[in-house]
Amino acid sequence: MTMLTGPLCLLAACSGSAPADLAPPPPALTAACAAPVTLPDRDATQAEVERWWGRDRSALRACAARHGGLVGWAEGQLSAGR
Repeated sequence: MTMLTGPLCLLAACSGSAPADLAPPPPALTAACAAPVTLPDRDATQAEVERWWGRDRSALRACAARHGGLVGWAEGQLSAGR
């Protein structure tokens, strides 16, 4: 039994020290970013290219806003835990 004491102590030390009372982030901030528009295997018209580009730009802005919100949430959690 004494041979297990050392390894168990080492495992306990590796468990980390994250506070257990941190709230999980809001689900809206952890939603996956939209994938880029799938392009067809053919020549696209100018109108299609502009529409697809617009969708990708909108998705990028939405993803960046969620990322910024998640960073703000994390910083708030850190400062509340201090």
